[in-house]
Amino acid sequence: RGGQGLPEGFPSITSREFELTPGQRPIVMRTFLQEAGTHAILVGFPAGVHLAYDGRECRPAVAWKGRFFDAYGTWFVRSAPFEKPLGEAVVKWPAPAGPPGSRRFDGYRLDAAGVPTFLFSLDGVPVEERFEAIENGLHRSIRWDVEALRSLALTHPDGVTVREELSSHAGKLDFIYTW
Repeated sequence: RGGQGLPEGFPSITSREFELTPGQRPIVMRTFLQEAGTHAILVGFPAGVHLAYDGRECRPAVAWKGRFFDAYGTWFVRSAPFEKPLGEAVVKWPAPAGPPGSRRFDGYRLDAAGVPTFLFSLDGVPVEERFEAIENGLHRSIRWDVEALRSLALTHPDGVTVREELSSHAGKLDFIYTW
């Protein structure tokens, strides 16, 4: 009535009633997130390790452990601020190498378990990138046509242990990140 405060019945920002907690399946959510920008795709895994993928730059941007995300600002603030992960042990990926515009985001698909595979093209060559939560980290799989794209410049976050898994065929890389 007086233009002060929140309207009657409007949820309180301090209530935590809009905190998203992954249950049996991952949660996939679009929002604005610091370090991942305006095209952030959040993936909350039931194992308590989470990822923010930057759809504009076609790259993993941030990973963290613990609590996932509070959707209050995304759902109730008209000019949504850049959110932050709720958890701790946050790690950040550096920006990808290559000229701007060489990557084009082509969306993502969900498997039967609800885990997304991110799709993008690099200079016209299709690339698939998938992340799964593991104990204390993430498993990253990347696939591309090795004949069309001889190499794929990759970055890894600072402050994590990176172990490359051997692949049975060219055009597929697997990495294990623990922290």
